[in-house]
Amino acid sequence: MPALYKSAVRAKRADTPDNDGYEVAELLLKKGVSHLYKHEFIRAKATFETALQIWKKISDVDSMPISSSTYCLGVAYYYLGDYSHARLLFEEC
Repeated sequence: MPALYKSAVRAKRADTPDNDGYEVAELLLKKGVSHLYKHEFIRAKATFETALQIWKKISDVDSMPISSSTYCLGVAYYYLGDYSHARLLFEEC
């Protein structure tokens, strides 16, 4: 992952007020997908969980980003071998 991307995520976490977490959640979702591609499933799970928490805090967000984060979290659980959690998340999204 490029250093510029990492610093952008850190800057967004530090500078963004609570009601403007949309961009942070998008960056975390992309970061989680990159963890999946690298087979870093534990890191992907943690990143998707954080993104999902941010999406749920934003009141005016539609259901698509929440469903996308939920699905990706399910994929991470699937690759970690936790099939029951993966199934529940797939059913939720």
